[in-house]
Amino acid sequence: MNFRLGAVLSYIEDWDLFAELIVNDRGELSEPTTTLPILDGGFDQTLLLLGVTRRFQRDSR
Repeated sequence: MNFRLGAVLSYIEDWDLFAELIVNDRGELSEPTTTLPILDGGFDQTLLLLGVTRRFQRDSR
């Protein structure tokens, strides 16, 4: 099971702040057939991504 939740805030012109929460569940250890080691290392993960984006635009002349 995978879950993603994200948000973007554009408070200042041409700047964006974003956050994303990601939860990856790779299955039950008691049932090895439910786990796949080829998927993101084969272990449960919780990730929190934070970032800033600057948008550049050409002047219309």
